[in-house]
Amino acid sequence: MIFLQKYFPFNVRMYFIKGNIEELVSIFVNWLTNIEANSNKILTEHYHENLNVSIPRLLPFTTAEERRHIFVQLDDNWTFYLSNFMLGTDNSVPYFVSEQLKTSCLGIIYDTNSKFIELLSWSNVTRSFELERFVGYHTEISKTEFMSQGQALPFERTDLFVKRKIKERFTDESIIAFLEGMIIPINFSDDTIVRDTFFVYKKGKMWPSTKEYSWESALRNYYSK
Repeated sequence: MIFLQKYFPFNVRMYFIKGNIEELVSIFVNWLTNIEANSNKILTEHYHENLNVSIPRLLPFTTAEERRHIFVQLDDNWTFYLSNFMLGTDNSVPYFVSEQLKTSCLGIIYDTNSKFIELLSWSNVTRSFELERFVGYHTEISKTEFMSQGQALPFERTDLFVKRKIKERFTDESIIAFLEGMIIPINFSDDTIVRDTFFVYKKGKMWPSTKEYSWESALRNYYSK
């Protein structure tokens, strides 16, 4: 799974968007091009490769702004998304693209202090993109809190919610069950599988507050927090 330490901290936040990869990338590139018209050129490259090759394309990590993005086609229905943001992939891109397509977006937050899932979907009733499910835990200093919003879905490991230890209420098995329930390929992190991948990046001037970090320095900075 991509939860393996080898991809940390790229995998602190990761997103799955339900939709055709070419349509997703087109919406994103048009949006970003309009935003960056006066400062950056937006370039797109298309590859057939595995994650061992595509994830390092995101380097260097940046603060303040996301400058590099990858979209990976998992199957006919789901696209995997990551960016090079220092604190983990921000949700603004997957949320925007999902809302434009009126589709679903699943986010996994997975680090040393937190483990939870957030599912947002388009509602034909309210005609809006809204939170459908949020479940997991977060640790702040020495206090760990279990959180649950929205109705539990049939495939969730609700049997774990009664565990005395909070971190046992939402586990890797819980995440796998959620992925399987959403029909997202659980082998999405298999770094031996070659997949369609779109690499989108900015070329031009960075914001004055933006800083760049190598993989090694990003790890040192993350663990020093």
